[in-house]
Amino acid sequence: MAPDPIPHPDDIVVNLKDGSIRFKGPLTQEDKVRWDKYRSRKRECDHTIAELTAMLETGTGEGMRRVLLDEIGYERRIRDIISKVIVD
Repeated sequence: MAPDPIPHPDDIVVNLKDGSIRFKGPLTQEDKVRWDKYRSRKRECDHTIAELTAMLETGTGEGMRRVLLDEIGYERRIRDIISKVIVD
């Protein structure tokens, strides 16, 4: 099976009204490596957020609760930053 072309046809958006073209994916192999890394980091964020949220539900002390909430907030911010460019 041949690898997907870069840019992938699904990642090319043509505005038929004004003829503009927008790319919503990597344009080069180097870009693809970075995009794959960021997609992986988004999945890590989701996994970490789920784990930390489950820890919150086990009933922890106030100090630990603050730490967990801070970590959840951090992971959400990272995910939001990546999501502005890498939309899945």
